[in-house]
Amino acid sequence: MIFGKNINPTPSFSGKLDEVSFYNRNLSANEIKSIFSAGLAGKLKTANTPIGFSAKESDVFSPQTVSTTVGDVTATFQNVSVAGTTQEIPFNLSLLPALPSGTTSAGLTYDIATSAGYSGNVDLSFNLGALSALNFNNLRVYHLENGVWVDRTAAGNVSPTLCTSGVASLSPFAIVNIAPTAANVSVSGRVTDASGNAVARVRVSISNSNGIIRTASTNSFGFYRFDEIPAGESYVVSAAHKHYQFAPLTQVVVVNDAVSDIDFTAIE
Repeated sequence: MIFGKNINPTPSFSGKLDEVSFYNRNLSANEIKSIFSAGLAGKLKTANTPIGFSAKESDVFSPQTVSTTVGDVTATFQNVSVAGTTQEIPFNLSLLPALPSGTTSAGLTYDIATSAGYSGNVDLSFNLGALSALNFNNLRVYHLENGVWVDRTAAGNVSPTLCTSGVASLSPFAIVNIAPTAANVSVSGRVTDASGNAVARVRVSISNSNGIIRTASTNSFGFYRFDEIPAGESYVVSAAHKHYQFAPLTQVVVVNDAVSDIDFTAIE
């Protein structure tokens, strides 16, 4: 078979071939699944990322956000000081650390990188129309940070666009599926001051993606606990007290099993 033409008497192939590849080995099931699911991303997509500064009448340059769409992801940089190229390459998940327990790959794993010079966080928006057969509410974006997968899914996503929050650098990203279970679990932690002393009567709140909020107070030993929390969902946990601020201010956690280390440090 010659690409674009059949040497047999049957009619010639009518169409175009895109990203033709030859391999000297058998592709793994994960690699085939990644290529099949890549959709607009294909095997390799690149896009230019321009400088994100604009001149004002006073000739003072001010930073502006820059959005670059490459394949099925749009990367929004807070500002870009050096123009470059941003790329998205489907990645073989088997070459990366194992995904966290309770998650399975949705078939999309990317290495996203840029040669542009930028500062600040990067907001990523994935167009997941190719995954319409899956329950969108169970999809998450995990980012590989220092060898550990971290859930960077933003709250309030609307199908088919899945966005991130708190991404400070680019590297492999995986779209994963979290299958909800009927089980309920507990979420707990402790609030202490900078010296490790317990802080009592701190109001701790936990909210799900639907905006439903539950509250609890720390006891005299600084501990709090929420029971009957549905597993398989993402929650935002925060602490409040009239005399303290807290680090971190809020924490986002995907609850698949009981969690007991959502801790806060009180700062006067």
